[in-house]
Amino acid sequence: MLSSDVVVIGGGVVGLCSAWRLSQQGVKVTLLEKGVCGSGASMASLGALMPYNANVNTALAEEQRESLWRYPLFAKELFEETGVEIKYTRSGRIQPIHNEQQHTRNLECVELANVSWPSIQKGNPQQLLSEDEARKKEPELAIGEYGALYCRNTAFVNPQHLVMALRAACMRNGVQIFEHADVYKIESENGKVTKVLSSAGPFATEKVLIAAGAWGKLLETTVPVQPLRGHAVSFHTAKPLIKTLIRSRGLYIIQQTPNRILVGASKDKDAGFYNVIDEDIISNIIEKSENILPVLAECEIEKKWVGFRPASQVKDPVVSQSETVEGLYIATSHGGVGICMTPIVGEQVRQLICG
Repeated sequence: MLSSDVVVIGGGVVGLCSAWRLSQQGVKVTLLEKGVCGSGASMASLGALMPYNANVNTALAEEQRESLWRYPLFAKELFEETGVEIKYTRSGRIQPIHNEQQHTRNLECVELANVSWPSIQKGNPQQLLSEDEARKKEPELAIGEYGALYCRNTAFVNPQHLVMALRAACMRNGVQIFEHADVYKIESENGKVTKVLSSAGPFATEKVLIAAGAWGKLLETTVPVQPLRGHAVSFHTAKPLIKTLIRSRGLYIIQQTPNRILVGASKDKDAGFYNVIDEDIISNIIEKSENILPVLAECEIEKKWVGFRPASQVKDPVVSQSETVEGLYIATSHGGVGICMTPIVGEQVRQLICG
């Protein structure tokens, strides 16, 4: 029987980053992934790194913003460790304003952000743009008389490259990664973890981290998570159409490459793990995106997909030790901000398990 100090279950960005940070402490780590690394919510993500509004002061919002401020150094560390660029791009964000009430609320957010957020080299973190100013930045964007919010702190990464970099960092630090490894059972004796049974074999261990995203509850019923299905679409573009991330009417629009725009995503908490594309939802996303960015009506749809975010069944994400089984740890329920939270969650897990 193989043995490990810690078995991490789940090879998305949270599981990979946690395994990497633990291995940096000299911990012998085994990671088990039921598919290939990143094949769940991580690869389905658009990679948007958009901070919560400055007037949102929940614990999650503060942690999410702190994690985003760490991203430039996090990306640099990953590149130095692996040579893999995660394509971190501080694009900024333009968010059209549709009425007077939104304008007033956004003005308050701008004032708060500009006194509490890290400054950006080219100016304050946020500002309100007039209709003409917004059109100069994004000529293809539909802008009304109330203008737009401009957030310089918004960025994005390429989720595929992020997974590649984290996997490479794990391998470089000695993490054993088993893909296509279904976990059957986490065994315990006298209230303590003893082993993990999987299709890759049994692993003797005293510590297990469940980082399986929306699938965590299938491993341990006390994990407070449920799937939140989301649809997204990519368009092929002959040339770059936008410079910033666009946020409008519930959608994100990102120019990921010079010839690809990503648009998403819907939210459906009642679909379970039903992974068949709903063409009505896709049609709604396409219609809304073409209203926001009319030039998309001339572009070819490249890909449609669904993913399953790990939605919390409690108020906030969970990074904690089980209350019933010693040695069982949980890092999940990050919903749509898992990639945003990756830098800080890796550190939280390291502190939780290593002290």
